[in-house]
Amino acid sequence: MHVEPEHRKLQAAIVPPDIRVRYVIIDRPLEEKQRDAGWRKEKGLVEKYDRMFADQVTTALSGDDGPNVEIVDLRGQLTRSGMQQLDDLYVTSNVVASSRSSSSKGRSS
Repeated sequence: MHVEPEHRKLQAAIVPPDIRVRYVIIDRPLEEKQRDAGWRKEKGLVEKYDRMFADQVTTALSGDDGPNVEIVDLRGQLTRSGMQQLDDLYVTSNVVASSRSSSSKGRSS
C-alpha cells in the first residue's frame, strides 16, 4: 500500500469503476526494517514511514471507502507462504490486466 493517503487515492482514482483495485497491506517488524535500511537508516526514513504506516493502516484497511477496493492484509505473514500468496496475487492481477487489454485490441473505435 502507499503509506500516504493522497497517493493511494490518486492511484485508485485512475482505475475505471468497473475494475477492482487491490490494496495489499504488508508490514515487517521495525527491527527488520532497520536492519535492511541501508542509507535510509541514517536519514531516519525507516522510523518516519513506520510511524506513518501505523497512523494510516486503519484507513487503508477500510479501502479509503472506495467502492471497488479489495483488501489483502498480509501483515505478519511475510513468510514463504505469505510471499507465495503475494506472488500469486501479482500473477493473477497481470493475467486479468493482460486478458482485458487483449480483448480490447480487437475492438474498433
